[in-house]
Amino acid sequence: MNKANYKKYCRVIEQLTGLQTRINLNSLPLRKQSRTFLLDNVTPIVVAFNQLKGKVLDLRISETQRLLALNSSMTRLSTFELMEHDFRENTHSNILQYVFDYRLSGSSGSQILSNFIFNLEGLKDREEFCKIIQKKNYTVEREKPIDSGRIDLFICDNANKMVILVENKIYAEVSERFGEDDNKFIETQLDIYRNFVYRYFPKYKKLFILLSYMVQEQKFTPFVEVNYSYLYEILRQHKINDPIIEEYKILLQSIINNSNTSKLWLLQNIHQLKNPEYKSRLDLVTLEQFNRFVYENRR
Repeated sequence: MNKANYKKYCRVIEQLTGLQTRINLNSLPLRKQSRTFLLDNVTPIVVAFNQLKGKVLDLRISETQRLLALNSSMTRLSTFELMEHDFRENTHSNILQYVFDYRLSGSSGSQILSNFIFNLEGLKDREEFCKIIQKKNYTVEREKPIDSGRIDLFICDNANKMVILVENKIYAEVSERFGEDDNKFIETQLDIYRNFVYRYFPKYKKLFILLSYMVQEQKFTPFVEVNYSYLYEILRQHKINDPIIEEYKILLQSIINNSNTSKLWLLQNIHQLKNPEYKSRLDLVTLEQFNRFVYENRR
């Protein structure tokens, strides 16, 4: 039974119940015999309709409970969301340092970084980068200071001569620098970072990555641009017993789907499915809202 038919069905029950009430209250100009006849016939119909409505509702409740059980991570708020760190750029960069650094997250760190690199589109030297990463000689530095700025994530292996630079953007655009005299464009911050690497690490294998939540309007060669959906898919492939990474995956799922507000609504109402005393408050419309949230946001 779809939502439209369910609403019609409920209206019929309401009308029949109202008729039953009016007959009982003797508010209709009817003879006693006619009133008795109507009560004898309307009452069983109302009872049967309510029983059918209850069966439909019970079936949909069971379906919704199973659907939510299969997608249990969607019914959780991450600690980062509760702390309102959803779109704080530094928070994401700090977590990424933890995720990529094998010294912090264990062997999973080098494996995640390898997969993150290996799946980049158009990267010719992917296998060489991954082989170096698996040697676990690299360091992950946050906010690496250079003459004209700070690099978000600077991954460097001096022994095997490899540099990976990751610039992380949420809502901010890539900043540009203009000359003071004629206001003429000079360079972007990515140009500055690239030039720094080429100057101080000329013989190293180099990889430049722009991780961006928003789609950038222009290309910044040689930076490879990836988005947060890509990052989430890489992390989702790893079944790791690490609470920080698991919490971060929940956060990424929420911000990718922009579902934080809907998730709050879901959590505030989902208790009705688990507590029998609230069952009477549920209707097919609310259950469809639960189901739609899951279908629109699961990955």
